[in-house]
Amino acid sequence: MKLRIRQEWQAGNLTRTEKDALLALVCYDGPAGLFPSDATVAGLASCSDRTVRRARAKARTLGLLTWSHTSQLVRGRRRQGPNQYEARVPAEPVRPAPGGQAGRRIKKVRKKEPRTILALLPLEAARAALAASVERRQHAIVAAWQARRPHVGMLTR
Repeated sequence: MKLRIRQEWQAGNLTRTEKDALLALVCYDGPAGLFPSDATVAGLASCSDRTVRRARAKARTLGLLTWSHTSQLVRGRRRQGPNQYEARVPAEPVRPAPGGQAGRRIKKVRKKEPRTILALLPLEAARAALAASVERRQHAIVAAWQARRPHVGMLTR
């Protein structure tokens, strides 16, 4: 069952939080069986009650989960009891979710204009310009270093 829930998530039929909620619901091992409340499942999955209800509804449409309402006799009156869940693995294979990126319009790709002068130059000229730029930068760094430490450059051989 856990594998099928993960496969449905990978196919895009469930969100991550819905997957976590369903795994918490299926893995719940309460004292009387599979009877957890929405608040219990939400606490186990670290999500909201609303997410648990949405996950349950999606699981029902995917055929992963069915449930029936139970009733209890409280002080002579019938009251709704906890839901009794039944998890089952459908026989049909997992189908990817409809829509997504497949239905989007493709935008025209516009070529970007070059931003540097190196992109406009031929390859050899660009290499020469880059080497000259690197050499100028190195000279600027050495000059700044010598300006801070004038005594280092005074040594003679």
